[in-house]
Amino acid sequence: MIWHPEFKIYLNDSIINNSNVQDIINDNKSNELWINELFSFLGNFLNISKTIEIQSSGSTGESKKIIVDKYKMVYSAKVSGTYFGLKPGDFALLPLPLTYIAGKMMVVRALTLGLSLRILKPSSNPFLENNFIEKYDFAAFVPLQLSTILNNEHTKHKAEQINQIIIGGTGIDSGLLADIQKMNNQVYETFGMTETLTHVAVRKLNLREHSNLPFIALPGIKFSVDKRSCLVIKSKELLDSDLITNDVVDIINEDTFYWKGRIDNMINSGGVKIFPEIAEKQLASYINCNFCISSLPNKTLGRKIILVIEQPNQNSIPDLVWNKVFEVLPRYSRPKEIYFIQELFRNKHGKIARKQIVDHIISNKIKPGKTF
Repeated sequence: MIWHPEFKIYLNDSIINNSNVQDIINDNKSNELWINELFSFLGNFLNISKTIEIQSSGSTGESKKIIVDKYKMVYSAKVSGTYFGLKPGDFALLPLPLTYIAGKMMVVRALTLGLSLRILKPSSNPFLENNFIEKYDFAAFVPLQLSTILNNEHTKHKAEQINQIIIGGTGIDSGLLADIQKMNNQVYETFGMTETLTHVAVRKLNLREHSNLPFIALPGIKFSVDKRSCLVIKSKELLDSDLITNDVVDIINEDTFYWKGRIDNMINSGGVKIFPEIAEKQLASYINCNFCISSLPNKTLGRKIILVIEQPNQNSIPDLVWNKVFEVLPRYSRPKEIYFIQELFRNKHGKIARKQIVDHIISNKIKPGKTF
């Protein structure tokens, strides 16, 4: 496999290119995990094997190792490059770990498209400890990173100077979305997973006339749904067979869909199917703290909807919020009880751990702060 002759990877004060990449891999003596992950991936990806072993993130299930055809990774990089208009010499930024597919694919895009890629040590605000002066054309963040960057007066301008930003990995809360609306560059939410070799669909987040925009397929990707209304991803070049997901969607056509939530999070309350992610979006503008929608067992309904708020003092939540809960949510989605806990449990990717939260409420016999 021949790589683009113009690719450059900037790592601290070193520049890795086509002529020295193998020597730098062989000479690596770093004690830092993030650097060793980079060289381990480069060594495995650039060797003569046609396949490579990739670790899935486990964000929607058990983490596992899968074998991937390198040509499919190259294809994914080219599709992404076409969609975002990336060209040789464009400067990209990678502050994500190389442990999982999102970080790995940024490196593959550099190798394939001839990008100049600055790799930073992963942190919640990668700009704080780095004073590199490059102007970036493309960058990938997780929501926590972008939120932290935008809420720091010393780093906010650096994010605003990046031409195109993609974010993914977990949900985008209302506060971050409001901050993104103020940005003049292009910011996109991505949809994808390890099995699709990162994103297969994107939606723009900062159109001035912002509404709940749908996800749009990248070139060569087609969508359908199964009998559960879960998304099915089709791509002859990217996938060996159609990929059936557990993501419930409203499909518009084979190129466009609205994401509703994960089927494993769906709540059946009195025979009505409720997606907590939708209810959370509807409430996000009114509850100024961390919260989630979940459910508890109920003899009449099967499951009753509850609202769990990360707030030890329930008296600090104004009554106006409770009124909004009833105004904004459809009757069947309204919580029957509201619980207050010290901290919402999350998994290692920052996603709400709903089952763990419910188990905590039950096992500690926590009483509801409000009942309706």
